[in-house]
Amino acid sequence: MEHNPLNKLILATACVTLIAATAQTTPSQPWQAELAGARQKMAEHKFKDAEKSLKSALKQSQDRCRECFMALAATEWNLGDTNSTFHNLDKALSLSATNDEKAEIHTIKGNFLLGFHDKAKLKDANGEYRTALSVDPNYANAHYGLGVADLRDSNDEDGKRELNTYLQIDPSGPEAANARQMIDNPRRARERYAPEFSAKDLKGQRVELKDYSGKVVVLDFWATWCGPCRDSVGDLKDLVKKYPPEKLVLISISADRSEDTWRSFIEQKQMNWEHIFDRDGQIAEDFHVHAFPTYMIVDGEGIIREQIVGEDTSKSVAYRLKDKLKSMPALKPN
Repeated sequence: MEHNPLNKLILATACVTLIAATAQTTPSQPWQAELAGARQKMAEHKFKDAEKSLKSALKQSQDRCRECFMALAATEWNLGDTNSTFHNLDKALSLSATNDEKAEIHTIKGNFLLGFHDKAKLKDANGEYRTALSVDPNYANAHYGLGVADLRDSNDEDGKRELNTYLQIDPSGPEAANARQMIDNPRRARERYAPEFSAKDLKGQRVELKDYSGKVVVLDFWATWCGPCRDSVGDLKDLVKKYPPEKLVLISISADRSEDTWRSFIEQKQMNWEHIFDRDGQIAEDFHVHAFPTYMIVDGEGIIREQIVGEDTSKSVAYRLKDKLKSMPALKPN
């Protein structure tokens, strides 16, 4: 069954966050040290290594480590083994002693089910959230998940009610901003909206995505140390020449470590468009970019319409972007 690659990383990351929150004690057993090491490997996206460590930890714990099963579920999801993901979550559920722990696992199962392009899976996700709430009616994350599931199923009033309940329980929770945005615009649960960002450009001027509302924005996630990124500069120059700035904006967001190297390269190559130095990697993290180059086409409403990752030696960047750009209403001739 195919699942959404964006949700794949979002939900696995959410699961890792839950694991970290439930495993703060200093390791006193060998399997606890293995778990700590596996969490670090997951943070580095070394999922095969993490899988090996987690299986070792489970063997040492005689399959009694709830957090290990949770971490293994997230790891298997990233490795594309969805059957093992849910098997391990069921194992974690069997080791859950409190209502809060049980609600947590049902909510995580619902989150993963939301990652599928499948109406039946959406119904299953809804069921998991409702099960979580039957166990713990005040489990905030289950209200949030149920709200998203309802909105995706176009049950907007039910969805907004659940999101408002989430905000009542946890008004400053990690998903509070997203909940408020979806209440204001339920389409945000059904479309892939680009996260807002605010950063300084080469001249120190503030750049915010919302400033380009109504225009098509091409986001270029790159770095000077990335060969395919350097090879794409000519194509990006052609792109900027083809479309007028009142219709299309190109923003290159660099993952470089050295600001001097970044500035020097841009000047040398005469890359005359908008540039951002993503100093701490936060913008790339918000967009869940972990490979370079990555290109995203954002329409005038702020919806990501296309994502292109990595190099294709048979097709230039311009070729891979042009068909999608042709279909964008804002770029059609007047």
